[in-house]
Amino acid sequence: MLNASEYLATETLPNGLQLLIRATEPNDDLAGAIQRKASPTSFFYRFLRPKHYLKDEEIASLRNCDFVSQVALIGLVRQNLRMAIVAGARYWITGQDEAEITFMVADDYQKQGIGKAMLNHLCSIARQAGLKRLYALAIPDNEGALRLLNKLGFPCNVRSDPAQRMMHITVHLTNAAPTEAVVAAHPLGAAPTQ
Repeated sequence: MLNASEYLATETLPNGLQLLIRATEPNDDLAGAIQRKASPTSFFYRFLRPKHYLKDEEIASLRNCDFVSQVALIGLVRQNLRMAIVAGARYWITGQDEAEITFMVADDYQKQGIGKAMLNHLCSIARQAGLKRLYALAIPDNEGALRLLNKLGFPCNVRSDPAQRMMHITVHLTNAAPTEAVVAAHPLGAAPTQ
């Protein structure tokens, strides 16, 4: 069985960039990496509210990961002879066979395949842990999140929640067959297409 707390992998991205993907460690400067490398828009998309800083309790929750009920990965690239955090992805179990996921890529590294690589690894860990569904909450105009989750090759459903101005995107890990497109958004309460 996989020990997610020791997870380590490397990916060569389409542009040749080497990405190191590993489990987070308590001394990682996650808050600093997020606050220095993310624009207010990226911060808003990740945290679903307008702000550009993390409170102490939010930083603590990012650092305190048990790798059973919550799994967190970071992506690092070499910058000036040092490894720098440029991405993060995590899930935490919220119910039977399912977990909520979040992810973020530093603005300067977006659209290079980093998000897809990070989520592919996170999905692999989730499948090995027996999870069947991952879901993400997203602001309706966050088309990048939809595109990225669709590129994973798992069936996806999207449902809109106009009252909360939120999208609920579900990735079904039980069927690995690629989908042609994310299922069109359905109003809350309508039966999603599988």
